[in-house]
Amino acid sequence: MSAHRSLAGFCKKLAVAGFALSFLISGAASAETSVNETVLISGDGFELKQITTTDDQGLSRNVELYYIHSSEGVENAYLYGGLPQAEKEELEQEIREDNGNWLTANRTGEDRPFADTFDAWIIDRRGANLTSQAEAQLYMDEFGLQPDTDESPLGARSARLFGCGGWKDKSKSFDKSIDKTFSHNKRFGQDNAYIDFAGNMNVDADVRLELHYKYKRKFCIPYKFKVRHVVAKSNYDVSGEFSLTGVAKHDFGNLNWEIAEPKLMETVFFVGPVPVLVKLKLPIEVGTGNIQVQATGKIAAVKPLRYKGDFDYTCTTHSCTKNSAHHQNLSGDLRNSLGAEISAKINLEPYLQVAAKGIVYGEWFLYAQVGAKPSFPIELFGYYGNLCGDGDNNGVRETVNAALGTVDFRFGLTAEAKVFGAYILRPQYWQIWRTGLVFFDFLNPYSTALSPELRPAYDTAVPTKVNLPVSIRSCVSDIVSRHPRDYTVDWGDGTRVALNNLGSQQTVSHNYSVNGYYVVRVTQKGGAYTEVPVIIDDDEW
Repeated sequence: MSAHRSLAGFCKKLAVAGFALSFLISGAASAETSVNETVLISGDGFELKQITTTDDQGLSRNVELYYIHSSEGVENAYLYGGLPQAEKEELEQEIREDNGNWLTANRTGEDRPFADTFDAWIIDRRGANLTSQAEAQLYMDEFGLQPDTDESPLGARSARLFGCGGWKDKSKSFDKSIDKTFSHNKRFGQDNAYIDFAGNMNVDADVRLELHYKYKRKFCIPYKFKVRHVVAKSNYDVSGEFSLTGVAKHDFGNLNWEIAEPKLMETVFFVGPVPVLVKLKLPIEVGTGNIQVQATGKIAAVKPLRYKGDFDYTCTTHSCTKNSAHHQNLSGDLRNSLGAEISAKINLEPYLQVAAKGIVYGEWFLYAQVGAKPSFPIELFGYYGNLCGDGDNNGVRETVNAALGTVDFRFGLTAEAKVFGAYILRPQYWQIWRTGLVFFDFLNPYSTALSPELRPAYDTAVPTKVNLPVSIRSCVSDIVSRHPRDYTVDWGDGTRVALNNLGSQQTVSHNYSVNGYYVVRVTQKGGAYTEVPVIIDDDEW
């Protein structure tokens, strides 16, 4: 039922321009014509609206229209909207006839219950209330209308008298070509929990819409409109990319404890008769540092998705029928076109801070503190997915995993100062030195995300020479940039070279002495590796 109502609503919107403009204003709407709607009365199954049209000359015209799409709407338009009784009875007769046809066409050997139709009628309120030719002529003069007559061999006068009653079938076509790129970025949620959508789509299509309708006339004035069916045709070529990323994170803050604050000195000296009290303390503090937890999930097209085809559908206010449809997937294997990944990360930084705090009179008056702060940044990282690069450059992104941990050592200085309880120097930290201490791979035998990306290229000047850029995969690049890893390059001809402290990308080269097919393997110290083939074929040999 909801689908029928949606289609009825669609047809109603199509009908506004077709009826209000084409018939009541005696001409097709120009591209500059604007249409505004105001709801005057509404109820179950009907609305009475005022439609205001303004053409490119600034001329405005108003008309009041009933929109009715159910038997309940017919009754309510009569009771509350002023629909004439004759129109009410005529619509009810149409509903009985339509439902009778529906029951006959769908009979399966058992009685079917009465089913309400969802046809969309649009009725001109003033036209429905016309009772004489004189009233009709005044209406036509006011809007500048001409009588809508059928051709008659007896002439225009006879056509006006005898040939402009009942229903008249018409159709109208709309054509549109589209060649456009649509891009959209949207964030749902905020702060510590959100989803980011990013996508773009290229559309090249030719669309044709055929509106088949009928309308009824009273005194040669069209006043009632009804959609018979709509034909939608299109050929299209659509391609696009998208990504959907969800992030959830939480900041637990710094958990800290003051171990001790021994007093190193306390003395008084005088400035004339004024005593000045000075203290020196040694505050010692330990803490966890800022504890942060973050989880990220992502689904994306790793290469453009592309579809091509055409369709032809005919829709009434009851249902849609497929006349023809052809669809072609030009994206290739969809399993290789879509990717997903999930990762999680925990950061904390245990520290020990020892400072010298000088106090004048009391901390309420003046104090300044300078200290040393050694700390141990710790990161735990996990990953699983196939959005972390194509190691062997064969067009398929491998599914890789990682469970890594690092411990660094960081040393810095801290300082702060207050006067009368207000900061004149807020707590500051200056890093002096940082170095990596430990790198953990928690997976057995190894995290496959540590396998590198290889992009071999033949040297144009020396056909037997291969240049090999070796890169860290994107999902572990941040952690490896701070903890470079050692790799070994096996050129496949018995030659091996070390590639140490790889933190992002390095390029190595090799000159082969014999033509042939070789498999180059680059292996991380822990065991993760990537292989790529190279073919040496020097005609001069």
